[in-house]
Amino acid sequence: MAFLKLFFIVTICLSNLGFLINAHPGFSLDLINRESPDSPFYNPDETPAQRLAKAMNRSLDRFHHLDSVQFRDHLNTNVQSEIAFYQGEYLVKIAIGVPPTTIIAIADTGSDLIWTQCLPCNKCLQQDAPPYDPSKSITYRTINCNSTKCKNIPATHCSFDGTSTCKYAINYGDTSFTNGDMACDTITLGSSAGLHILLPKAIIGCGHDNGGKTFTSKVSGIVGLGGGSISLVSQLQPLTGGSKFSYCLVPYTSAETSNSSKLSFGAMATVAGDGVVVTPLFPRAQKTFYYVKLEAISVDAKRIEFFGLKPTGNQQNGNMIVDTGTTMTLLPGPLFAELETEVENVVRGKRFEVASGFPKICYYADSIVKLPQITLHFTGADLVLSSYNSFIDAQENVLCFTFNPLDIGVDFAILGNMAQTNFLIGYDQQKQTVSFKKTDCAIH
Repeated sequence: MAFLKLFFIVTICLSNLGFLINAHPGFSLDLINRESPDSPFYNPDETPAQRLAKAMNRSLDRFHHLDSVQFRDHLNTNVQSEIAFYQGEYLVKIAIGVPPTTIIAIADTGSDLIWTQCLPCNKCLQQDAPPYDPSKSITYRTINCNSTKCKNIPATHCSFDGTSTCKYAINYGDTSFTNGDMACDTITLGSSAGLHILLPKAIIGCGHDNGGKTFTSKVSGIVGLGGGSISLVSQLQPLTGGSKFSYCLVPYTSAETSNSSKLSFGAMATVAGDGVVVTPLFPRAQKTFYYVKLEAISVDAKRIEFFGLKPTGNQQNGNMIVDTGTTMTLLPGPLFAELETEVENVVRGKRFEVASGFPKICYYADSIVKLPQITLHFTGADLVLSSYNSFIDAQENVLCFTFNPLDIGVDFAILGNMAQTNFLIGYDQQKQTVSFKKTDCAIH
């Protein structure tokens, strides 16, 4: 009877999967901005200035991680063992197992692995929700370390306890870490249309030994949206019939309401129509990050060239990472210095003396003569930013530029999520392109 019950449940799950995918080859999930009332991080007592300072510090933490990855990528080493976490800016709810257990995870375009803390815990980080218990899922299976599947996953090794379990080990720059089992289990995605999309035999990491200061009790794991083979995007391809995903991020002012950003897959991820601009991706040996080529930045009619990263082997000409996990847009020092001069020439306002953790360029709002139009010139695509992409209310009567400089010697840039708000941004992994379309994301 127990076997028949198991067979019945699994059969129902798989038949539902076929129905939902066939009827809805594309679907969308809600993305929760960490500063919105729907987020576990939300603090109604914080001021806009406090939120901005925290976001700025998170952006710098994020950069230092990505910078270390660039160095290892140049050396063609295995960088999957260093996955960016750094608290994240957007969250997503998923469920793991049958019956499903809901977790709140960070949606991260800068990583691939889907993982969560699991029982039994040799060492678990404090989190508000109980760790996932795989023993209660009838679809949970560990991966054998001798299998092709394990050998194709970076940063894995065989268990030393004689069980032949495929193990992963992830270390972070601040000595934080997570170690555990690579496994397959059912992932349930709750679409914004109220349907449930099932992803059977999804590859996940089950963390049994975790520690360090990088992590936070507010979330239970991470959902990797990168370009690698084990990201959620890649694992959904057989079900959605394509390699596309897109997102539409509401501005930070809208994030303080219950308006949700959207993360879409399959047919619903298509970005088309008037006003779409398309630029190629420049993948590297480590396929996680989405690199584009920033050729120049214009401040009104003044164009500033970005000579940036020179092509070396498979790195090609990509010099900017499009990243949801970084708030500010971060530029190499020399490029930022030229940009600052041109912004100053247009704004001609009284500079506000910034505190530590604030953007470098801030003005008293009532002294600003004019806000410039900032245009990012990518290969084949000019991205014209609105004022809310380029400037943000930091506190009463203070407006800050959403671009900031990076350390001396850095030769790549990061397109932060403030510059991406109110654009429908679509990634096509098969065509290796990114598309941008100006959109009101609060109603998209």
